Amino acid sequence: MQAKKYPADFILKRINETRQIADDLQVFINRLGEQKDGLSETLSRHLWLGESFMQQEESGLSETIDSALKLLQRMEKVISGFRKLPTL
Repeated sequence: MQAKKYPADFILKRINETRQIADDLQVFINRLGEQKDGLSETLSRHLWLGESFMQQEESGLSETIDSALKLLQRMEKVISGFRKLPTL
């Protein structure tokens, strides 16, 4: 079975679309990191929020960041795969 070849512009368009999604995801990860970094300052202004709430929120942000980083790694693999496709 022979590998299907694709026009170079088709592949480049897919790479660019995927790169944009990966870039947006990186911005999202950065913003989550900023929120996590500022969490204690923000929550300390609210006297009725206890320490357990802050720990829970920090844990939730950490899990979301980890998930987003895994997705970003997958996006990079997709981009790499597009670059390896045979062209016409």
